[in-house]
Amino acid sequence: HDPVGVDIERLRPVVDVLGLATRTFGAEAAIALGALPRDRRDRTFLQAWTRLSAVLKAEGSSGTPARSGSIDPRRYRIVWAAETPPAVLSIDGDRKAGARIDIRDLDLGPNHVGAVAAVGRIENIWHCAFEAETAAA
Repeated sequence: HDPVGVDIERLRPVVDVLGLATRTFGAEAAIALGALPRDRRDRTFLQAWTRLSAVLKAEGSSGTPARSGSIDPRRYRIVWAAETPPAVLSIDGDRKAGARIDIRDLDLGPNHVGAVAAVGRIENIWHCAFEAETAAA
């Protein structure tokens, strides 16, 4: 079976989102993020973060872009814009290496964003919704 990585984040305000974007995705991405309306920056950043985290986990890192161990997240050029289908454009500038990783966004409702990545092709994603149990009155 192909290695798989998954990451999910709760939507929330991100402290110093532009600084974190610069450190994680590079100056070009941070400039584009800064051009977005403020109310879209956190969601866009967190969607990109989950995409990169899922890729790093599929590649063998046990952490997030901030704690990726021996894997430098800046080696990975991903599509980070939330409205754009996810993709790994290149790894260390190599487009073929990027193309061997399949990545998909997860539809998790209005309060979360997430992504799944695999070294190889993702054939199917089975999505289950669970209702929170309510206490009996």
